[in-house]
Amino acid sequence: MPTASPTPPRLDDLIALARAQAESDEPIALLSAAATLKAEVDELTDALLGHFVDQARRAGCSWSQIGAALGVTKQAAQQKHAPTFDFSRFTERARTAMTEAQAASRRFGHPYLGTEHLLAGLAAGPEAVAGSILIGAGLDQAAVDAAIDAIVGRCDSLGGSAHVPYTPKAALALAATLQEALSMGHDYIGTEHLLLALTRSEESVGRRILDDAALTHEKVRGQVVRFLTALQKGG
Repeated sequence: MPTASPTPPRLDDLIALARAQAESDEPIALLSAAATLKAEVDELTDALLGHFVDQARRAGCSWSQIGAALGVTKQAAQQKHAPTFDFSRFTERARTAMTEAQAASRRFGHPYLGTEHLLAGLAAGPEAVAGSILIGAGLDQAAVDAAIDAIVGRCDSLGGSAHVPYTPKAALALAATLQEALSMGHDYIGTEHLLLALTRSEESVGRRILDDAALTHEKVRGQVVRFLTALQKGG
């Protein structure tokens, strides 16, 4: 006997969830909870599309076909779902963080690599600048994993892929690392620049975890400057 197909969440369900997550019944608190919930849903739906775009590409579908299925042009589909990055400026520790981010995505069974996985990748390197700052704020790898579990959860049935696509917000954060580095006068991209980029990643899961730990862009940048200054003096 066939099982019933799952149905998308109804508006009533989302309203109830926003009310449950709100800090109070005040209108602004409810609106804030709804905005946070929308951001989470947006990131998940982006990841959903990314998952099936990746599957379509592996099956040999062209970008023209994918664009037509999405109702956009070939170029628009490529720009959103096939971002390219130049990792040549990444330090060894930053590259290790990217490897750890991919491992985090697989660990949670997620068919995408989002800002939360980038943050988990940084937390996995406590000896690096970003990892040291995260630990100082109480965000070691276990704490970040617990936050991801609470916000997103696991999806074991979809995990295990050797390659996972970036979500649009993760792609934007990676693209922003170069600007963060240049703004500090650096010709390399380290873990600290990725962490700074994540603090600017609006309405993302990674940003929410950082906000909950009171790690703003200004605060992280100040800690990065102090950390690197002390490192130079010590050297």
